[in-house]
Amino acid sequence: MYSVKDKQFHCDNCEKVIVTGEKCWVKWGFPPSHLRTQTMPAKVFEFENSPIICSECTNKDLKFSDF
Repeated sequence: MYSVKDKQFHCDNCEKVIVTGEKCWVKWGFPPSHLRTQTMPAKVFEFENSPIICSECTNKDLKFSDF
C-alpha cells in the first residue's frame, strides 16, 4: 500500500517499507495486450493504492486472495 503520510510504499502484511529495486508481489491487472510492457510506473500503484507484499512475506504461507 502507499502511505500518503510518509510517501512510501509499505508491505500490506508486515508494514515494512518497500525500497527501490526490491522484488515484491503486487496485485495489478495485466495490460490488455501481451505485446505491451509489463512494467508499471510507481505513480500507477500510488493512485490505485495497489496491494504490495514484500519479498520476505512472499515466502511465508499467506492467503494472497485476502490482499
